[in-house]
Amino acid sequence: MFTPEKAALGGLRSFLNSWALRLSAHRIMRQGTFDDT
Repeated sequence: MFTPEKAALGGLRSFLNSWALRLSAHRIMRQGTFDDT
């Protein structure tokens, strides 16, 4: 069943996931471990 609370929770979770992904990618790039290619 679709509820506004569930939708808000899903949006917040996806936002946090994308933010954490961007942060970890930034940290990896700063460490220079992307030079393997």
